[in-house]
Amino acid sequence: MTTMYGVGVHSHVRVVLHTLARIDFRKTNKCVNL
Repeated sequence: MTTMYGVGVHSHVRVVLHTLARIDFRKTNKCVNL
């Protein structure tokens, strides 16, 4: 269970970081366009 829990947390963190990266990219892209 510890391994499955660790993998779940790792995948969740990856999704969160990926989402934040996309949001930051959109913000910077809007700034560049403006």
